[in-house]
Amino acid sequence: MTFRLILWFSLAWLPILMFFYLRNETKFKKNIVVEVTLPYEARTDRDVKFILQRFKRTNLWINLFMFLVTIPFFFIKNTSLTLTAWMTWLLFALIVPVIPYVRTNVALKRLKVERGWKRDDNERRYVDLSAFPSPKWTSPWVFIPAIILTFSPILWDLGLWPLYLTLGLSTVLFYFSYRYLYRDKSEMVDRNITLTRVLTQVRRHNWGTVWLVSAYSFAALSLIFALVKYRPLVQIITISIVTLVVIVLILRVEFKVRGVQEKITAESGKDWYVDDDDYWPGGIVYYNPNDNRLLINTRVGINSTINLAKRSGKMIAVLIALILLLMPLTGLFVNLWEKQPLSLELTENTLIAHRGSKKEILNLSEISEIQLLDELPEHMTRNWGTASDQLMSGRYTASGLGSIQLSLDPKAAPFLLIELNDGSRYLFGSRQPGEAEAIFHNLNKHIK
Repeated sequence: MTFRLILWFSLAWLPILMFFYLRNETKFKKNIVVEVTLPYEARTDRDVKFILQRFKRTNLWINLFMFLVTIPFFFIKNTSLTLTAWMTWLLFALIVPVIPYVRTNVALKRLKVERGWKRDDNERRYVDLSAFPSPKWTSPWVFIPAIILTFSPILWDLGLWPLYLTLGLSTVLFYFSYRYLYRDKSEMVDRNITLTRVLTQVRRHNWGTVWLVSAYSFAALSLIFALVKYRPLVQIITISIVTLVVIVLILRVEFKVRGVQEKITAESGKDWYVDDDDYWPGGIVYYNPNDNRLLINTRVGINSTINLAKRSGKMIAVLIALILLLMPLTGLFVNLWEKQPLSLELTENTLIAHRGSKKEILNLSEISEIQLLDELPEHMTRNWGTASDQLMSGRYTASGLGSIQLSLDPKAAPFLLIELNDGSRYLFGSRQPGEAEAIFHNLNKHIK
């Protein structure tokens, strides 16, 4: 039940987000609505209003339906079937709402041509950019405390050092992402230089806010893993709270920027205005062979996207498409992974724990103590590896025992707890009935 609740709270809010995000696209920002650039007079045009209202209704019903579909998932008890249902749903939840969005984009572009609103591509206007301010970046010192906090648990908790190292390096990467992934394209809407300057500053400032929030959220996660590692429930609750707060903050920044863009461009589009709709087919991708950049700013909000005209952009798009299409197979992969063979083998000099094609080999001469456990140790937390209803493998930490290497099915007791002369511990299990007990008795004789 806990697993199903975690999945529901992690994913079920997506249609709600999609609804508000796509609904926000129907508001004019920088002369753009549903990724179509229109003149000021289009805001009161009857046909434009009709197309947008139709899209709003469709957007509501589609996302409401996608949300309600998640309710029956609570009654699926099998883990692999639950994952299959959720991943299939996620694929459709991401794609289906976009279909009416693209249709609306195409309809508005068609109306734009019919009304003579499309600008002549040969028309050129020149704007003096000398008044633009030089870029002012947030000092790297603002990121330093987050980086230090993220790495600091390594000093007293070496058992989770791969996790802390990963989080720490990610925090460092956040600064460089802020500083170097931003493509500083001026937010030009029309000939108003002051407006362009303000829009550019708003975007750059909030772009930095997103990466700063991300850095400190990773610092918080690192400290949570270190300070409450033996209290799994507290750990799950605090991690969920931090994740929720970060998501809310980032979404707030995105919609705040959109609100500013809508407000300060409310009177734009009466004369000349920037129109690069031809580079945004369907309103969802960017394709410009004349642009040598891979990453570029989206026209609304603070996000970035890739240029599909570049070979690397096409490769990234294909990779993303493959990941999306393979999501419904996640449950099948998990099922195969969980049910891989687990067995124990005792030879003259070694104890071998088999897990699928992999195996852990212990020399009998190095074993100092062995116990047969009818249940798993309390307060176990995973450092890295697999943790599911039918398979636990990798490095774990248990209260009173410290770091333990696992390879077992938690539903197939008993388990062998083995300690070596150097203090390292292993917890093995077998899916073969009676195998763990037999090996325990044989090992006991050997140790004595």
